[in-house]
Order: sequence, then structure tokens, then C-alpha cells
Amino acid sequence: MKLSRFSMIFCATALFGASDLSAQNRAATSVPAEFPPASYQGRQYVDSAGCVFVRAGVAGNITWVPRVTRSREQLCGFKPTTTRTAQAEAPAAQTATAPARTQEPAPRATA
Repeated sequence: MKLSRFSMIFCATALFGASDLSAQNRAATSVPAEFPPASYQGRQYVDSAGCVFVRAGVAGNITWVPRVTRSREQLCGFKPTTTRTAQAEAPAAQTATAPARTQEPAPRATA
């Protein structure tokens, strides 16, 4: 009777202790600063913060998983991926901040 109680307690402790060792619990749970457009077909995406994400998923369900080093540190500090929507927004932002041109009057001819 004591042996069976001991074995049950040991098994319960082992199960609860092992759950903390799973890779899913230790992996970075971050998401991109902004998601790429639905038309983006690349396998790797770098968000505006410079962090790298890899496309994963099954049957059209796309998940962006952070790319990590062997020591499970997320890779960051890269040049952001340029997408069509980012390119379309950039010229609009530049024209909005450009100062308006002023036309100077033509010099008067003195005779």
C-alpha cells in the first residue's frame, strides 16, 4: 500500500516537473511588431523592429514563429523586409512632410 502511494506521488511530481522543460514553454512568445500583408509569400519576414520571423502553418493557417539562436535568443537587429504596402506608404509620407514651394516674384526690369 505504501509503495503504490509513493509511486503515485512520484509519477505526479514527475509529470508536473516535466511540463516546465518543454520547448514550447521556453520558446519566445513574441509576435511581429506588424504582420506582413496576406499577399506576402516569403518564408522569412523581418518586422519594423528588426526581429526575424519564419512562416509556419498547415492548410492555409499561417503562424509567424520567431527565429532564435541555439541558445534560444531571438534574432533581432536586421533590416526590415520591404513589402508593397510599406513601399506605397513611404512616398505618401515623404510628400506630406515636404515643404511647399514658394514662387518668388520675377525681378522688375528698370529702364
